[in-house]
Order: sequence, then C-alpha cells, then structure tokens
Amino acid sequence: MRNLFLLIVALFGIMSVNATITEEELSSLNCKIDLINGSSTNSGGKLTCTTSTASGKITLSTTGFCKVSEYATVSLIIDPETGDVTMSPQTLVAFDEDTYETVYYLIVPAEDKDKSPMEVYTSRVTGKYENGRITLNAWNAIKTSSSFSDNLGNLYPNDVTSIIATTNASVSLGIWESLYNWDTWAFNGWIKHDMGDITKNAYAELNNEVLTIYNFDELQGSLQFNINSNDLSAKTDFVSYTRQRQNARTYKAKSIPAEMTEEYYDFLTEPVSGKLTGKNNLEVYNFAIVSDDNDISGSEYYQVNVTTDFDLPYSEETDPQGPKVIRVKTDGTGNGSSWGNAMGDLQAAIDAANAGDEVWIAAGTYKPVNLIRNNKPTSRAFILKDGVSLYGGFAGTENSRDERVKSSDEAWAYANATILSGDDDEPDTWNR
Repeated sequence: MRNLFLLIVALFGIMSVNATITEEELSSLNCKIDLINGSSTNSGGKLTCTTSTASGKITLSTTGFCKVSEYATVSLIIDPETGDVTMSPQTLVAFDEDTYETVYYLIVPAEDKDKSPMEVYTSRVTGKYENGRITLNAWNAIKTSSSFSDNLGNLYPNDVTSIIATTNASVSLGIWESLYNWDTWAFNGWIKHDMGDITKNAYAELNNEVLTIYNFDELQGSLQFNINSNDLSAKTDFVSYTRQRQNARTYKAKSIPAEMTEEYYDFLTEPVSGKLTGKNNLEVYNFAIVSDDNDISGSEYYQVNVTTDFDLPYSEETDPQGPKVIRVKTDGTGNGSSWGNAMGDLQAAIDAANAGDEVWIAAGTYKPVNLIRNNKPTSRAFILKDGVSLYGGFAGTENSRDERVKSSDEAWAYANATILSGDDDEPDTWNR
C-alpha cells in the first residue's frame, strides 16, 4: 500500500510540472499593456521581440517598450523552467523637445523610485511568464543626468504594472470626424469613415463574462463590457491618463446617435452598448470619449467591430437576429426566454416563433383553445407554423435537447411526458 501511495505521489508530481518555455512562444509576444491602478494606459506602441539563449536562460529583447524612446531596447531574462522574469538594468536615453537636451531614465522597481541612481543601478524589475504572457511587477523610471548622480524625479506620476502578450483581437473602426472650422469657430457637420477603413490589432481578455479591450485605439485607456445574453453594456468608465504623465484625467465612453446632425453636447448622456454577433465577434455602437468636464478626447466618434481569437459567450438561442428557443411550462407567465421566464400558452409561443425557431415544452398536459371552425366546439386545435419545431419531454431545467431523460429506447419515450390533448373536458357523446 505504501508503494502504491508513493507511486501516486510521483505521478501527481510529474503531472504538475509546467512545460518548458520555448524561444518560439516568447518571440510571438508583440504588444504591451501598462496598467495604472488597474486601468490601461498607452503602451508606447507595438513591441518587436527577439530571443536568444545563454546559460540555460532565455533573453527576450523588446523594442518599443517605453514611450520615452520608441527605439529603446529592454531585455528580459526568463527562466524556461520556472517562468521567473528579471529585467536587466535598463537605461533609456531620450531627447527633450522642450529643452533640446538629452534626458536619461533608469528603470527601477517601484519601491526604489525615490532613491538615487547610484543606489539602485543594479536593482531589478521582476515578473512572471505564465498563461502565454509576461506580467511585470510595479515599476517606474528615475529621471537623471548623464552623470547618474541625481534623482530628478520620476517618469510617471503613478507606478506601472505591465503585461507583455500576443495580440488576440482585431479592432475595425468606423469613425465620425467633426468638420470644425477652428478659424471661424464654426461647426460644419461630420464626415464618416466607413467600417474597415481603419483596422488595429489589440489585446483583449474575458473574465467572468466581463470583456476588456486594452489600449483602445491608442487612446491610453481600456473599454470594459458586461456580456449577458449577447448584449453588451458598459461596465466601467473609460479611463485615460494624458500622455501617461502629469494631469491625469478620467474619461468615459458615451453613446451617441447613429446619424449625427448636430454638435455632440446634447447627446452625451447614455452608456455605450453593443451586441455579440457570433462566438468571435461583437459590435460596439457609436460613442464618443468624454472627460468628466465634458471635454472631447479628439474630435472623433467611434463605431467598433471586434474579432477575437478566443470564444465569447455567444448564444444562438438568445440572439434575436438568429434562431431562438421559446420555453413553455404549464404554469409559465413570462416571455419564454428561459425556463424561469417560460410562457404558459403554447399557442402564443408558436405564434411568437419564426422559421428556424424551436419551442421547448415542459412536462404536463396542454390543450388548445383556438377554433379552426367557427361555432364548432370540437374543432379546437394547435395551429402550427412552417419552419417552427416543437419538442417535448423537458423537466424544465435543461439547456439542450440532449439533456432530456429517456424512459426507454423508443424515439418518443421520455421520462417527463409532454401531452398535447384534444380532450375538451365535456362528456363524450356518440351520434349515429
């Protein structure tokens, strides 16, 4: 018995070991999301990643890591066995267009940002590679001189936590652009750029039916939506940090009309909404990006179509643009959208269905009330519709027809019998 126990432990240990990380999967990383207080900021552009192996570790060199310089290269050391990540000491050199001077920045862990450069020159930003992405712990950058002797402040007013991942969504934009004459301060209407004219790659995550699209259109923020029965509703405010530096401002996404004939101020009241149109597709309806004081971030309005590499919780049953399921129970009082909201009138359910729809009928006895011949009490019948399928045998909890319980191998035999009865409860008579 002891040997069996040891064997089980050994097998469990083998099964729990992570697969060795490869250069190929790391080199596929191509985007960076910077998070401040959980909200996305501008990532500084698309990353270009290259890898090399030395001393059993993988070095990932990323160009485009920081907005200080789009050409600055940052190196990350990844342990292929554990996924532990360590950033090599990083110095970024930039040209200040205001002072026409060269500026130096030293990337350090957040806890070291107030120290002198000489104290922290060997400090390391750390992180982890798992689930196909690198997450770096909080960091910042010390501004210093060429002598690296003074701490002249920090690059960012808030510490940054970064994610380095592979883009997994395509964002197609339709834009309403304001035709505003700044010389005469006159509003001259709008011009529409059609969907597909502008397409960007993005990184998106789905957690508990909350979809987050990071770095939306490089507007230094993220959009979050609740997804419920294919409908999208705004979950949180759109958050932006201007230039990722000083004067951080909060922005919201606000709904606007599909066709715009006036200036925007009268319309910026409703949250953004949208619709899932497939298991990998969603449409986000027209909206503008507005600050708390009603300031527009740019003069553009957006309609967005997103295609994801991963499945969204799309349900054909609840999509009004496609086939749906209408549920019926003997004691139902609802609209048939779920068992808890089932209809009680079978004929009404049939009448509400369209070709391709299904009517699921829970166990019980159902009797027609419609007369197919006037003044003929015995002519009551259920009136069917072409293309509408009726299914019985449900207990009233199932999510698919396959979940119905059979009582025998006969095609019609189910444990929960659904009976469509023509008995009108009147005494039966026989007239020769």
